[in-house]
Amino acid sequence: MKVFSTMEALKEAPETVYAEMKALIDNMSSEGDIDVGYENDENFFSYMLGGDVYVVETIDDLKEIQVLKSIDADGNIVGWLDKSGIRAANITEAAGDFDAADFILPDNNFIALFMATNNSGGNVYYIPKEVFDQCPNVVESVRLTHNGGLAYHSARRELSDQCKTVMPDGSVVKYGA
Repeated sequence: MKVFSTMEALKEAPETVYAEMKALIDNMSSEGDIDVGYENDENFFSYMLGGDVYVVETIDDLKEIQVLKSIDADGNIVGWLDKSGIRAANITEAAGDFDAADFILPDNNFIALFMATNNSGGNVYYIPKEVFDQCPNVVESVRLTHNGGLAYHSARRELSDQCKTVMPDGSVVKYGA
């Protein structure tokens, strides 16, 4: 898995990932959320997002993406992350809902996953089609997020009628639907 901490470093990422993050940062800059020129500070993404930008390269990389579910001593999913499990499940073991999970336009060849894990935000994971096609839990996580998961219970609630995602099978899923 490749890790990026600055916009300059992110230029080495796939073009779709760079363009998506550049649009986000440009939007934040235009709203006065960041100072121009700060984009190449070594802690830029940590400062702006509360984490770094990760580009997944293999199925094995997915094991680093935790979901809010627990695994018991026998390897069974035992429910939401709580004291009943011995460790958090990763996305290869269970689908989960995230604060944001979307297919990246224009061609849906990446899925972006974001979960706030601290008061500043969290890491953003970009997963290419050749990887998410091998792990159904990634696509299911997009569906869960838009179907009443964390996104519905977050500040996006008021946008639930406007926000939607088109799944690869052509079905449309709205936040909170």
